[in-house]
Amino acid sequence: MSAPETLALKRRVDETIAQIRQLRRTRPVPFYELGTLLISLRDPKIWHLYAETSFRHFLTQQVMPYSTALRAIVVVEDLPEALATSLGLERAFQLTRLVRLDPDMKQSAAELWESNPELGDPPKPLQSMSSIDLAAVVEQVLVRIGQSRAPQPTEKEKAAVARLTARMRERFGPDVKVQLDMKKRVVQFEMDLETWEAHRPRRPEEEEE
Repeated sequence: MSAPETLALKRRVDETIAQIRQLRRTRPVPFYELGTLLISLRDPKIWHLYAETSFRHFLTQQVMPYSTALRAIVVVEDLPEALATSLGLERAFQLTRLVRLDPDMKQSAAELWESNPELGDPPKPLQSMSSIDLAAVVEQVLVRIGQSRAPQPTEKEKAAVARLTARMRERFGPDVKVQLDMKKRVVQFEMDLETWEAHRPRRPEEEEE
């Protein structure tokens, strides 16, 4: 490229990076637009402008954490905007992971969602699954194909999670999701906002209103 062309490209890239940073400050983050902009930066000529050796290094050093960026990129690559937006980033990402990782999966992510099969153990209709449910199915796939890095829970740990699940559902209702993340060694909870608002502890000033 000539010097003027290089300067023009650098200016456009800087503008795109500024757009990305602005989108990340927006709540909720418009992740599909974010992923589309990130994909536009994959040209190796762009990395070289910043003396980076790969797209991953370029994003990490100049734009945003690669692992966060990858979620939006994968969703944009694999799902139409309307479906991805309706699912939300995390659920959409887990759906695309499932299709990409499962060697037996013959459908696209959008086709799988439309067919709405029962998945997981115990099986459950795909469209009724939360992001935690989908992550659990992905983990089952990884275990099956021998790529899971997470240690498997012991029977004692499974029993403890079962007891906690029972207590949480007794307090908050049957739709509460409880998932043991063995990689992080944490238990994750998921419930809708209405349920939380109805049961959350109240501050004294709220009680007086």
